[in-house]
Amino acid sequence: MLKIFTSIDTSFERLLETLAVLFYCSEYLFICIIILIILIYLLFTKYFIIPLLYFSWVYYDRNVHNQGLNHWIRRLSIWTYFVNYFPIKLIKTHDLDPRRTYIFACHPHGLMGCSIVANFGTESTGFSHQFPGLTPHILTLPEYLLWMPFKREYWLSLGFDCRKGQALVLVVGGGIEALDAIPNTLRLTLKHRFGFIKMALKHGTPLVPVLSFGENNVYNQYEVPKGSIINRIQLLVTRVTGITPPLFYGRGLFEHTIGYLAHRKPITTVGKYLLYISETFG
Repeated sequence: MLKIFTSIDTSFERLLETLAVLFYCSEYLFICIIILIILIYLLFTKYFIIPLLYFSWVYYDRNVHNQGLNHWIRRLSIWTYFVNYFPIKLIKTHDLDPRRTYIFACHPHGLMGCSIVANFGTESTGFSHQFPGLTPHILTLPEYLLWMPFKREYWLSLGFDCRKGQALVLVVGGGIEALDAIPNTLRLTLKHRFGFIKMALKHGTPLVPVLSFGENNVYNQYEVPKGSIINRIQLLVTRVTGITPPLFYGRGLFEHTIGYLAHRKPITTVGKYLLYISETFG
């Protein structure tokens, strides 16, 4: 009898973990687009005041990406289930002085940046416990935060913003690195990506290189040959919209089905070493 209840508990935990990942992947891919379509539709109905008020507020509050929001979403229990799904681990190798400012230079981006959000956008892997006194801010482009309904407030509450902070989290390869997120490979986008090093040199800011092992394994992606027509289209879409369109697939809501959920593959994030850059080089 105990074995039956244990099996039920385990299955229920796995269900909650799957639902947490379903929420994350759905939000990442299309929830904000659906909300935007609904708001535009409402503009032409008797409920036009709803989107009008929202877009008016977005315009009035357009500089919020330089100020940030309360990070209450970071502490929700849904992120514990999200992390346990893979699972994702954050390995600490150095103590960091909370009186200093740091740049966490992260690789790889992966398809949906699962480890980036889990480690630095939530408290589910214990960032604040391992590095007391530091608050991470995941840097992103302002246009991503200004006009995307729901995603704007959601990302800001996770710590995505453009303001200065103690622990600036930078995904060096950006979205273009997602095109190289092939399972069992680790291809980093570094060309023309050294601006953050110049800033670190200028301000004497320590760099913390961060690598997430296994990030590229949580999705399958069709490897498109460089220079092919499809690859050129992908790069063109990226340049025009800022959104990278990889050809990928994951698992479905049920095991052994195809869908857009991430696979249950472990991810281990390590800040391998700490590099201090002297202010005298600025």
